[in-house]
Amino acid sequence: MYLDFQGKLDMKKLIIITFILLAFGYAGAQSDKDSLLLIWEDETKDISIRSNAYADYIVQDFLFNQPDTSFEMLYELLNLLDKEVYEGTKVDKAKIFNLIGISFYLRSQFDESIKYYTKSLEIQENLNNPEGVSKCLNNIGFTYFKQADNLRALEYYKRSLLFSETLKSKEIYAVTLGNIGLVYADQNDYDLALNYFFQSLRVSEENNNYHEVANWLNNIGLVYAEQKKYDEALSYHQHSLEIAQSTGDKRQIATAKNNIGLIFYRQNDYDRALGFYKESLIIRQQIDDKNEISSSLVNLGD
Repeated sequence: MYLDFQGKLDMKKLIIITFILLAFGYAGAQSDKDSLLLIWEDETKDISIRSNAYADYIVQDFLFNQPDTSFEMLYELLNLLDKEVYEGTKVDKAKIFNLIGISFYLRSQFDESIKYYTKSLEIQENLNNPEGVSKCLNNIGFTYFKQADNLRALEYYKRSLLFSETLKSKEIYAVTLGNIGLVYADQNDYDLALNYFFQSLRVSEENNNYHEVANWLNNIGLVYAEQKKYDEALSYHQHSLEIAQSTGDKRQIATAKNNIGLIFYRQNDYDRALGFYKESLIIRQQIDDKNEISSSLVNLGD
């Protein structure tokens, strides 16, 4: 959930990170891909364990790099589950519907994306699973936001908020608050956007989620920059940088340095801006972050 600022508040770029983090919900996110494949191929294991391992394998190896291939693999898995009857069939199918929705989103097929998110949502509602319901509503809201339909995006985000605030884990609640803030920022309602970002920040701080704390500090800094409150903006970006450095998150460190460079650039302090832009670029090259390398090169070109 981070954003690079290149003179305009690019809210769509920030929200996609939020969306990706929320959309997963898969248990084996950090598992070794080979191990996941071995579990899937072991026919002595429970079908639910196997299907979840295979879905996780698809997410890690194909979903964001080869969405067409991932769709085909997920659809084959869905057909397999249609032939199986076990206690967790509906839960597993809801997960696959959600991932298929992501595969359509990544190919800009938004109507199909919403159709599959809705299929997942219906199952989660029937299972009375507030966490699953909240995630699906967030994904639908994001897709509408991507299409510049802010009214419908807000409708789904606020519905999600009603479910996520009841959960013991407040991660989804914090992200949902932030998503609402992003819509208001996109509408240039910066005071209301800040209100939601500060709420997200408070919830993440209470849960000691330092990764998210750094993200919300970054977002707040960006809004202050848009309001030309550069001292406040610089303070929040520097705080975000300190936290990112303490957690060792190189991606966030690069983002914070880039945005600090932006503040100096806007204050006509070009030498200091150039220094931070270069530091950000070096880190992005180290982690091979191709998309953000392009952003850094654009900033350096300015």
